[in-house]
Amino acid sequence: MTTHEISELLTVTAPAVARELSTLTGETWTTDAPGSPRHFRHIRRGDGAAVSLSLRRNYPQPAKFSAYGNFPNSDCAPRSEERVTIHMACTKTPAQIAQDITRRLLPTYLPQYAEAVQRHQRTLAAVARGQAAAEVLARALGEPVPQERNGSREWTLHRYDADGVSLRAHISPDYSQDGRHIKLELSTLTLAEAEAVVTVTKGGTHA
Repeated sequence: MTTHEISELLTVTAPAVARELSTLTGETWTTDAPGSPRHFRHIRRGDGAAVSLSLRRNYPQPAKFSAYGNFPNSDCAPRSEERVTIHMACTKTPAQIAQDITRRLLPTYLPQYAEAVQRHQRTLAAVARGQAAAEVLARALGEPVPQERNGSREWTLHRYDADGVSLRAHISPDYSQDGRHIKLELSTLTLAEAEAVVTVTKGGTHA
């Protein structure tokens, strides 16, 4: 089976599988337009859950369909050994593929997806909290607001003088607390700066 034949078969099969899944589950599943690489297509549900359907050659074995679930991002996805990928003969019809996905993939994938969405939401809340804390702390200390460091979801505020670092504040989200807390590390503050931080952390204001 050539690359072109794989692309053509997926172009026909994926939308048909989506229709069959919609019938079997009572929910609406749709497919993405063909893209690159052309050996897989996403079949999506309205809430963002998505099954990737691929067709690959594996010489000398016949080509096979594979299906696996997608997650909001890698940070919130379950461990690789906990994920399910199913394989199906390329001779199966869309109805048979949809039945296999419904029976063999969705019972594991959909609960994992729901949990991943919750973890993702907690992560976003924690990151927003960290950013807000960085802004408040910078204002209290009279320093520029630090930027998130290369997508690390952490913020570090430094101030330098002739002797080196005279202030360091490191902020990172505490993901175990549903985004409600942050971790704050401080060093080499003046007494006035320490008082400003205490005022802010107690919920007060600092001019």
